Amino acid sequence: VAVPSRLYFEKTPAKPLHGMRIVIMDNLDMKGVQTVASNKSFLKFRPEANQSAPVVSELLAKGAVLVGKVKMTSFADREFPPSDWIDHHCPFNPRGDGYLLPQGSSSGTAVAVAAYDWLDAGFGTD
Repeated sequence: VAVPSRLYFEKTPAKPLHGMRIVIMDNLDMKGVQTVASNKSFLKFRPEANQSAPVVSELLAKGAVLVGKVKMTSFADREFPPSDWIDHHCPFNPRGDGYLLPQGSSSGTAVAVAAYDWLDAGFGTD
């Protein structure tokens, strides 16, 4: 994943998140990107968002760099055990021992932040 260097971003009072690399769940709209809530059926019916969700707009206005969207449980519903994940595989827990599983709709956000040291934060909704 290509990410911008932090060297070019200086935090200011107006942009306290300037240069912070973040990810968001796939249930938050980002202008120009399709939001499908990790459901393959939505791929056929949902167009690209024509505006960003208010929280995404605020993160961007404060200087955050949105790296991408991460997987989540379908429609943010509970899917346990991992074999119950409908359209995607459950994300792998990079800090686990093979028995510890990420759970909850924001599991993709948690796994991304745990797995990638170049990622500063993730925004989940649960």
